[in-house]
Parts: sequence; structure tokens; C-alpha cells
Amino acid sequence: ARGRAISELLMQHNEEHARLWDRGYASGDGDTDGPDPCWEYRASAANTIGIEDFIPADQLVTIDTAAATSGSSISQTWVDALAGLRYDKIPAQYWGGLRWMTNQITFAALTKVLDAQGRPLFQPLLTGTPASSLEVGTLLGLPVFVSNNLSGTVADNKTAMILAHQEDYCIFDRTGFSQQVDPYTSADTGEVVYRTRMRSDGRWLRPFAAGALIWETS
Repeated sequence: ARGRAISELLMQHNEEHARLWDRGYASGDGDTDGPDPCWEYRASAANTIGIEDFIPADQLVTIDTAAATSGSSISQTWVDALAGLRYDKIPAQYWGGLRWMTNQITFAALTKVLDAQGRPLFQPLLTGTPASSLEVGTLLGLPVFVSNNLSGTVADNKTAMILAHQEDYCIFDRTGFSQQVDPYTSADTGEVVYRTRMRSDGRWLRPFAAGALIWETS
């Protein structure tokens, strides 16, 4: 029983490392201070690094915050932005293997959008579950991945969606998962402290093959 308890404890430590790194990769400071940001757009902030420092400027497509969330042109606004990024901005030689990445807030807004025939613009998977696939459906024929660790509000200069390949941004383990058993610090209460450590980094390798949708008010 003790062995299973320790195994469960270490698994929870590993999951927490992954959760914290998920946010770290999304909002990294870049350069030598941390991983390159794979999500945060910081064009309006001085002395900061955002995805605009990696993804080419003409592959950063804006989507109007008001038109995409209310009014009679919601569907057309989304279609113009998504198709514009997918087919007009991403170079054709990189079309294969693309996938969408978004946060929970943008995804929730997108699922409510209907086309002119009253059909959902987003098509959920008819088979499979989150337990068997990280994809939640397709958009313009490409898989969609959603993470609640990505920051997001429907506001100016915030990232709405990323369109990229898995190999465009890569995560490297600098130091693997390690543990230290400390039976001394809390010995007076009979507790054993387990400390874990790992070091990873995230870097853009092919930002020229990726693109992003950025919220903006016209």
C-alpha cells in the first residue's frame, strides 16, 4: 500500500510540473529569461517578448472583437478570419499537418457560432473522447486543441487562436524528473517530505510556418 501511495504522490508531482510548465510555455519571457512564448501576444507592451517577435507580421491576422461576438455578421467574421489565416497567410508549402490551438474562452464563443444555414461553424468529433484524443473536433478540416492553461479574454491585443504544426514549437527537457526523499525536516511529526525537480525549455523552431488570430477592435 505504501508503494502505491508513493507512486500516486510522484505522479501528482509530475502532473503539477506539467501544468505549471504548460502556463510557462504559453507566457514565457523568451531570450535567456525563460521559454519562448507560444501563446502570448504583447505588441502593446514595451520591453517584452511575445509571439509577434517570432511569427511573421503578415501571419498575424486580426479578428474584430465586437463583430465576432454579436450582431448579424458573426459567422462571416469568423469565416473571413479563419479562412484568411488558413489559406491566405500560411504559405501553401506548410499547409500539411496544421492544427488549431485555443483557450477555453475563445473555444466557448466559437461553439455558439452558426453559419447561414443554422449549422455550427465548429464540428465536434462524432467519435472519440478527451480520454482517447486531445482533439475536440475540426475547424476548416484541421484538428482543434483546447487548453484551459492558456490565458485569454475577448479583448484587444489578446491571442484568440494559434495555427501551427507540432514541430513549429518544441519543448526540450534539460533535466529529467528527479526526486529527493527527506525524512528529517518533518521528522518530529513522523512525516517524510518528497521533493521533485525538473527543468525544461520551449523554443520556436519554425515560426515562419505558423500563424495566429489576434483580437482587435476595428
